[in-house]
Amino acid sequence: MSTGKKIILASFLFATVIWTGVMLQTFNFYYNAYTAIRALSVSISELNLNWINSTKAQTVTVVTLRNPSNCEFVVLGVEQRISLNSKFITYGRAGINALRIHPQSSSNVTITLDVPYQHIEFLQETLQKAWLASIYTFLEGPLVGRFSLRTSRQIITQ
Repeated sequence: MSTGKKIILASFLFATVIWTGVMLQTFNFYYNAYTAIRALSVSISELNLNWINSTKAQTVTVVTLRNPSNCEFVVLGVEQRISLNSKFITYGRAGINALRIHPQSSSNVTITLDVPYQHIEFLQETLQKAWLASIYTFLEGPLVGRFSLRTSRQIITQ
């Protein structure tokens, strides 16, 4: 085999090894980002109704964001929709600005929403209460950029 052929063969083998390493590293990066997003959890820890007086009430919801991965996420916004016995009650957004959820940590976000006056009588008259809180969390993460997660919780009270 001539020197020219040996140089071409060695170059080809070297490029193949480098390309394989780059592809494995890229695959590993994508897989880690995918598993980090799948592991991220949003849960509703508390949902309470607070009466200010006989004509004013507020819902207070505590949302827990858990990040068991080694990636950092940024929460861009948390929105909530509250229904009672399948009737829409109120909707609002938590006042947060770029909350960072560091690797292997968790954070709580509290959302306080006023119940509109037109629903106060409905709240007072309803005996069996089936509350449904839907939380929409808007995040920014590694590789995927911006994405959203949705979670709901139903609470039945007497």
